[in-house]
Amino acid sequence: MTVHTKKTGRYTTIRRAVLMGLIGLLWLTAVPAFGQESDSGSASGPIRRFGLFVGTNDGGSSRQELRWAVSDAIKLSRVLSEVGGILPGDGVVLENPGKRNVEQTFTRLSRIIDESSEDSRRVEFVFYYSGHSDETGLLLGDEHFAYQELRENINSVDADVSIAILDSCASGAFTRTKGGVRTQPFLLDDSSSMSGHAFITSSSADELAQESDRIEASFFTHYMVSALRGAADHSGDRKVTLNEAYEYAFNETLSVTSSSLSGPQHPSYNINLSGSGDLVLTDLSNPVSSVVLDEEIAGRVYVKNGRRNIVAEINKPADKILEIALDPGIYHLELSDSSGSAWNHSFNLSYRSQKFLVAGDFYPLEQEQNRSRGGSPSEPFMDEDTEIAQSSEGARAVPAPYDDVTNADGSTSPAPSASDESSGDNSGRPSGEDDFFAVEDDFFTTEEDFFSDKDDFFSETTPSTEAAQPEPDESGNRKEPETGLKTGSKTAGGIEKTPADETVSPRPVTLSYHPFYVSAVPGISYPVMEGRSVQSTFAYSPLILDLGGLAGLASAGIFTTLYENSSGVMSSGIGNVSRRNFTGVQSAGIFNTAEGSITGVQTAGVFNTSMERSSAAQVAGVFNVADEPLSGAQLAGVFNTADHQMNGVQAAGVFNSTGLMNGVQVAGVFNGSRRINGAQLSTVNITEDGAGAQIGVLNIARGEMKGIQLGVINISNDLYGIPIGLFSWVKKGIHDIGWWVENDTHHFLGIANGSRNFYTTLYGGILPVNGVDQLEDLTMGFGWGTRLKFRPLYADLEISIRRGSVGDNANQRLASIFDPENRYTYPSAKAVVGLQFLGMGFYMGVNADLELEPGLTGGYSQYNGPGGGSYEIPGFGTVHNRFTLGFRL
Repeated sequence: MTVHTKKTGRYTTIRRAVLMGLIGLLWLTAVPAFGQESDSGSASGPIRRFGLFVGTNDGGSSRQELRWAVSDAIKLSRVLSEVGGILPGDGVVLENPGKRNVEQTFTRLSRIIDESSEDSRRVEFVFYYSGHSDETGLLLGDEHFAYQELRENINSVDADVSIAILDSCASGAFTRTKGGVRTQPFLLDDSSSMSGHAFITSSSADELAQESDRIEASFFTHYMVSALRGAADHSGDRKVTLNEAYEYAFNETLSVTSSSLSGPQHPSYNINLSGSGDLVLTDLSNPVSSVVLDEEIAGRVYVKNGRRNIVAEINKPADKILEIALDPGIYHLELSDSSGSAWNHSFNLSYRSQKFLVAGDFYPLEQEQNRSRGGSPSEPFMDEDTEIAQSSEGARAVPAPYDDVTNADGSTSPAPSASDESSGDNSGRPSGEDDFFAVEDDFFTTEEDFFSDKDDFFSETTPSTEAAQPEPDESGNRKEPETGLKTGSKTAGGIEKTPADETVSPRPVTLSYHPFYVSAVPGISYPVMEGRSVQSTFAYSPLILDLGGLAGLASAGIFTTLYENSSGVMSSGIGNVSRRNFTGVQSAGIFNTAEGSITGVQTAGVFNTSMERSSAAQVAGVFNVADEPLSGAQLAGVFNTADHQMNGVQAAGVFNSTGLMNGVQVAGVFNGSRRINGAQLSTVNITEDGAGAQIGVLNIARGEMKGIQLGVINISNDLYGIPIGLFSWVKKGIHDIGWWVENDTHHFLGIANGSRNFYTTLYGGILPVNGVDQLEDLTMGFGWGTRLKFRPLYADLEISIRRGSVGDNANQRLASIFDPENRYTYPSAKAVVGLQFLGMGFYMGVNADLELEPGLTGGYSQYNGPGGGSYEIPGFGTVHNRFTLGFRL
């Protein structure tokens, strides 16, 4: 993890933000108006809030490129669109814009706000900037946007209340231009009538603002977003005010940066608001979805999405109920309490649902065989890099320390050192643990885990629930947290994302219904209107079709895109893309993509992709990809991948891979999964853990397997079941060499190899009266057994097939063993009870050979085994039983 300062920093790749689709028409009726208290002196309409969110990673050729400035802007825009009162079409996101583009956007928003002011009781405007700056202004690439010019542009937007949030180095100079002083704001009235401005900056005039790869954000924006989602609701009224949000972000940012080599970061502000009442930033009374933490839960809570990106970080006090607004999807809550113990709870949030959690819902964080990287226990981060150290007291979260800090002058300072919290070697496992799969000369030849959480192409296991899925940009470098916005022309809540070189034209989200819609290309259509604003039953284009929503059939010669939740059939010559949820059939000559969920069928000549939890069949000529859990089937000519979870069938000509597999994987060459609950059938099958069956030439279970491995070679770390093959190896299984005698005359030597409770055995015995070299009464046997353990006692039950020998000398006796005409073949059974002592087992019991009529070779099975007691079973055969005494190693 690397900490970068926003004044400097140069990264060679710009990670683009991803867009999530529109929340939809429900916002128009479901989002509450903020501050609906009566005000006789104002217009009767609601309070309306607009927003401009600017993120720029590029600070010019002389500065290091940032990584998370753009995503910071997207995160803040998203939370304000969800619970911050910014309606669809009233927000704009600019990624890496130039100065002219920002000024044009201010002008357009100013005109829109002027037109809407007559219908609104109060108009509010939010401006947010994340990126590089210096003491005099913002740095937009190689362009300089002076603070004075920024103030003039903000003032040109004729809003009753203007809020500016700057997350950049030396941004405190922006508030100092009008005498801003770092003191606590007091906005304590209950009414909501005010005007003026509130300017908040992430640092003082001479400080560096810092971002972190670990949280994939700047510290200040990370805590501001957490505050707005509900972490700062100190009063418990389900509203987060300006005072509460600032106080939370200030305290958390200062706390985490106080020990940084770049120095502490003091957020500052300048507030000039007249009137009375709290300025409410977010209202949690009607969130998209939410999780409620009971008053008995106390500690630092890390809310992570399905990809383990931190969505919010909450310092949860005891004796207080706290609600956190979230998107629908998969979430993992990790709680670090005051004792240092780590706890976890995973769950799924559906749309408009609420999850209530109590302390009993959390369970100890699952232990991982990773090495501790040390770090201060007080560091408030636990994400995918947090590692778990095993101690006698139980699980304890050990955060990894920050890496090098890039300073303003371009130099790099080492991060503070920290002692290792637990002993361990460089294998990533606790010292002293012998792992068959980690030895240099073993099957897996490196110390790195074959199923590495970060580097393996098998994605991590997640619960069988949905999650909004991030997407990398065209360069493949950007991974947005779930609260980021997915790539497209619209963001969640209708906030529009505009590239730097395009103009900004916010539009309403309302769709106009037309049963028939025909378009040559976007912009040329009948009816004459933008396709993205149309809901249709039948839509057609001979070339490219853009459509807002569908409840029927959409067909295009080349390409079809749907922007809202839709249902029906999409059919195109090349490709189909649904930006939000789709129910029905996508059929294309080359590809289908569902950026939301899909319920139905995707069929394409080359590939299909789904990015959120779906229930569908994906059928493709080459490959299928599901970023989030998929229930149904993936059928492809070459390969299938389901990053998190697959419920159903994966069938491919070459290989399949998934996280959690509930069902069957069938492939011509290779199957891989993090966990299998079902069956793997291929030439090579590999899983981390599993329950079911692996059937192939080579079967490997990296962890624990419950069930059957059937193949030529079977390898597992731990198997609760039966390995059947030419060679099987279970690291934690049975590996014995034994010697025993039957009736004090016949001596046997054998081996047993298998799992914890089941094994195969191969043995041979002779009567050594006239010397071992004579092979007198040579007997060979192969069989199966089960071991019951009652430490230090145990019991073995075996059945086997024995083959006796005939002949006058050793050569004849040995040859007769392999003679198909040899009738001395009979079943045998053995039952013994033993004592495990000093690594050896001493046992005694009985052995019984069954002389069948007819025998196993088709004729009468002559018996020439060791003497002993015998009794006849009429119509079946004769049982020959003997006393057995032996030991094993």
